[in-house]
Amino acid sequence: MKSKQKIRTLFVFLIVFGACKTQVPPEPRYVDYVPYFDQTRTTFLKSPKPGGAKNDTLVCIWSNLREENFEYTDTLLFDQVFDLCFGNLIIDIEQINEKPPRLDTLLLVDTLLFTRKMVDTYFPLISDSVRELFNGIQNAQLVDSFLVFPDSVSGETLRSDTARIQPADTLVQAETGDALYRPDSSIVVDVREWYSREDILSDTLRDLFEADSIIQFLLHDLGFGIKDSLQFSTDFPTYFLDSMIYVATDTLIVEVRDPADRVIQRPLHELSEEIIFTVEERDTFIRDNRLSFQVFHPNEQDYFLTMVRVRGGSFQIGSDEFDLDERPAYSIDVPNFLMAKYEMTNRIFAAFLSIVKCDSLGNWEGAQLIDLASPFTKIQKSLYSNRFDVEAGFEDHPVVNVTWEGARLFCVIMGGGRLPTEAEWEYAAKGGVYARRYLTDGRTGNFEYVNRFAGSNRLREIAWFVDNSAGYCRQVGLKKPNELGIHDMSGNVWEWCVDKYNDEFYQTNTDSHDPKCLTGPAIRVNRGGSWSSDAQYCRNSNRNYLHQNECNPYLGFRYVKSLP
Repeated sequence: MKSKQKIRTLFVFLIVFGACKTQVPPEPRYVDYVPYFDQTRTTFLKSPKPGGAKNDTLVCIWSNLREENFEYTDTLLFDQVFDLCFGNLIIDIEQINEKPPRLDTLLLVDTLLFTRKMVDTYFPLISDSVRELFNGIQNAQLVDSFLVFPDSVSGETLRSDTARIQPADTLVQAETGDALYRPDSSIVVDVREWYSREDILSDTLRDLFEADSIIQFLLHDLGFGIKDSLQFSTDFPTYFLDSMIYVATDTLIVEVRDPADRVIQRPLHELSEEIIFTVEERDTFIRDNRLSFQVFHPNEQDYFLTMVRVRGGSFQIGSDEFDLDERPAYSIDVPNFLMAKYEMTNRIFAAFLSIVKCDSLGNWEGAQLIDLASPFTKIQKSLYSNRFDVEAGFEDHPVVNVTWEGARLFCVIMGGGRLPTEAEWEYAAKGGVYARRYLTDGRTGNFEYVNRFAGSNRLREIAWFVDNSAGYCRQVGLKKPNELGIHDMSGNVWEWCVDKYNDEFYQTNTDSHDPKCLTGPAIRVNRGGSWSSDAQYCRNSNRNYLHQNECNPYLGFRYVKSLP
């Protein structure tokens, strides 16, 4: 009995064990994209934890208190009678004009020089001086004013006029100085053409007896001395006393002061009288002006957007796994910016259409902003209020059927924003600085992003797409956000970007700082996939495009503002 009970217990255990055995899971669908690598053996790159980030901020994009400009034109009539006062001079102008300075030119004696002839006359060479001069000549003798000495070359005795001291005018100037010599003699005598007083008194070869008194006498007869001033004249001679004394002068200009030239200070009533003229003026002035006021609009309301502060950084744009226009994946930088937490809704876009006074077809100033005739567009113009209303229940659904120009004008007019660049959009979709990445090659540092969609690899958790949308777009923010806290970047509606589409842009771009493609045809990029898209089109790196003047029920946009 006990053995049967044991067998029965073992049988039940085997059945339970078989039922509880883990079964091999089926291959995951692309819809719930699960990485095929073994995460337990993968090295993840460090990144900040998004859980503690406070990135949300509320931005006013339209205020009912706005600065408005008013232009107006003023016409001013000018009709006035004026009394114009003038002063009339009642005194001779010469009596009050300041006289120009009078200048006088003088000659200032700088140097007095005596000619050689005068020096030789008053101060002749003396024999004692000559004897002392020739004492150095070997075996020389002075006999009756003749110098006798043996010639150093021939050995013959030289005498008489061969070596007799001759007058100074028979001497010529030496090559190396002021000394003079006779060509047929080795005797050197210092003789000059002009002598100053100092030159004369220092000449030891001359008879200088009472030389100073003689010079004083000569200069006294001259009538002036050094540093004396003489009246200027173009005929002033430079030679005096029979051309024996040379006078060198400097020109000196002095101001002559005369008390009679002083201007007498007179009271005003002695100088001028007042004359009054009556003038009548008539004229017209037209003035264009512009004033700015803060105007309150009580029938309007403020509009705010919840936006996320996206901290700039470096990331890898594109992918080497999928379409050719996404290749190659390469690293670029983006700056700080603000991005709307949600896709633009019907409620706020309808307010924009009312503000710009769009027509009932969705056109404004020659540009189509939105296709209001499409049944997918849940915005209509009221016939009674002339404003735009949203069909009940669709206020917080993303606006669709918006052209690229309509999206751009909305961003510019409502708060000075703009559309995102392709690089900004993909950077935010991948999670910015909070993106999860893992190394594919530790030696080179190559990496891949963990999530292929905006916030997850399970598309159902974060997106409305063809498998779960039931054929229409949904209210924004119902699915989980990505690492930055931004909703619906994958699925729901495609989103316009500012860039023009070029399928080879990643291959040819050389700009690594927030690159933008702005050349080429008017074909604009849109990103993120929509409620009617397969999962492969909702990837972060997938690129789509449409002509900027076209629109469809699958396409909306997201608002962005630059940050310093």
